[in-house]
Amino acid sequence: MSAVKSIRARFADWRGVLGAALGFSLCAGGALAQDGVAASEWAVTHFSQVRMIAATSGAGDDASVRIGFHARLDPGWHLYWRTPGETGVPTQFDFSASQNVAAVAIKWPAPTRASLLGFNAWVYEDEVVLPMTVAATEAGKAVRIEAAAVYAICKDICTYHNETFVLDLPSGPATPTAYAALIEKYEARVPTPMGDGSLNVARIATAADRVTVEVTSTTPLGAVDAAIEGPPGFTFGLPAVTYGAGRRTAVLEIAFDFVGSERPARADLVLTVMDGARAIERRRVISAAR
Repeated sequence: MSAVKSIRARFADWRGVLGAALGFSLCAGGALAQDGVAASEWAVTHFSQVRMIAATSGAGDDASVRIGFHARLDPGWHLYWRTPGETGVPTQFDFSASQNVAAVAIKWPAPTRASLLGFNAWVYEDEVVLPMTVAATEAGKAVRIEAAAVYAICKDICTYHNETFVLDLPSGPATPTAYAALIEKYEARVPTPMGDGSLNVARIATAADRVTVEVTSTTPLGAVDAAIEGPPGFTFGLPAVTYGAGRRTAVLEIAFDFVGSERPARADLVLTVMDGARAIERRRVISAAR
């Protein structure tokens, strides 16, 4: 059994034992918008505060508005990224009860790696905003956003939460709110193919059981890391990192395995490379057959 597959097997056993000890927080009722501040009420526990915020006080004349899912967490607690890793569950949203909303695009700032009982996970700690762009069905009219959110906040145990956050943005000028800068701050941390120009993926190569990534940087690299997302059944190990002279280059060797029933010949991967506040994203279709 490979190292990656062994980790998955241990996780399956651990998950069954921990399930009985998980804490559940299912809160009924909506967290409604506070008058004049374009934010919902906080959903509060003794270790977290969560709400929705809006970048503007009105819907304006554009066909979209910007909002954010805002979480503040006590030390040691975390939320999960869109792909949680070997443990945890991603935050999920249902906007179907919203009014004058055609679609919502969620952006995910770069996460950090964490370990829970020896299992790797991609998480957000301390504070995070998930920026969102809400496309209105009819531009210039009021928008009511009802975000039914299901999320886990974890430390030594996990608590599961089911909250509905409501924002009412009236028709009228899209005047920036006090939350606009906060949403922009975390939007700048969302990995893009270009990044900020100082971090680059020079090459991606694949073998039957690993992905090799060459990274270049205009400044010395700190502690470069990489997350790989792939089709169901693929698992990815910790990168083995080799730095070049002056730490302006690095080679990351990432082992992968397939634990499903039928391994596909090709796989569509999303690679996110992170170094401190810098992050860059690449998409690549690879040969996955052995």
